[in-house]
Amino acid sequence: MKTREKVMFTIVLAIIWVGLMAWLDSAPDKRATDGRCEALKVWYDGYNEAYFGNSLPKDTVIDYTGTGEYAALTRRMEDGTFHIVFNAKYTASPIFSHLILLHESCHIKTWDEFDEHGPRWVACMETLELNGAFHREIILQFSERPEGTGSRSVPRHIK
Repeated sequence: MKTREKVMFTIVLAIIWVGLMAWLDSAPDKRATDGRCEALKVWYDGYNEAYFGNSLPKDTVIDYTGTGEYAALTRRMEDGTFHIVFNAKYTASPIFSHLILLHESCHIKTWDEFDEHGPRWVACMETLELNGAFHREIILQFSERPEGTGSRSVPRHIK
């Protein structure tokens, strides 16, 4: 094999290696998401009670099957249930996941108007802000952790 062929072969292998590593990095790690779906469901139920007057569907499915460019997406299934799909690559932080969950909850609330990020969705987000949801998640969560723990396991607003 000539030197030029060796160099080209090495470059092709390097490109394949980089592509494989990027693909493996983008795939959700099942071990990393075990238990997080259940925890997010607890938060969803707490947010539903605290901020939406239990008007959101209780049978909403939350999981980490999302891939692509979005942190999360909300879908309405054929049977009428909602499915919030989180992307583990972008939502490793619990605080960010909680904020995204509030965002997606407003999509569910305004689904029938299919407003995406229009005036009704914005009004829902503003109502959350006026009710202190973001203040709790961004500011108060640092002062309200139980002693000696790195995170909260149960939403403080449903304790």
